Amino acid sequence: MDTPGVNFLNMSHNALELLEPGIFDGLGSLQILDLASNSLKTIKPNSFSQLHSLKSLDLRNNRIAHIDSSAFDGLKKLELVDLRGNWLSQIDPKVFLPLPIGVKNQIRLEENPFECSCELRHIVSYATRYPLRFTNAHKLSCTISKGKFFFQRKTSKNFGRLLKKPKIKFSK
Repeated sequence: MDTPGVNFLNMSHNALELLEPGIFDGLGSLQILDLASNSLKTIKPNSFSQLHSLKSLDLRNNRIAHIDSSAFDGLKKLELVDLRGNWLSQIDPKVFLPLPIGVKNQIRLEENPFECSCELRHIVSYATRYPLRFTNAHKLSCTISKGKFFFQRKTSKNFGRLLKKPKIKFSK
């Protein structure tokens, strides 16, 4: 069933734990999807592929720890993906390849527990190459765990400096 008149769908605060295949069938004209403050843990391949008109995807404040590299396939009009406040310790920049290039402040990643590791270099490199795509890149940080201690590396001016000359904050 196609619902061409639906442009906005608010599914926030519904305790959703997963997105069933086909959940968005018939919503091809949807432009804004709010899935904030649920309990989503993973975003599977092609989760939003039916949403060809989607411009804004709000996934903040979930428990997302993994996003499949083809999760955003088909989202050629997406202007904003908000992933703040999730459990992402790393993210493959291939996730963002289907998104249109040239859109400012398109990606929000703040408040995720990124782990300072070799894997993080890929997203750092991507953010360095496309700095205008990220909102508040200067607020991104990563953590090194050593036993009971966590060392937090904060960025200074951009995400590209994350693995260079960091300020280190100790917390127990």
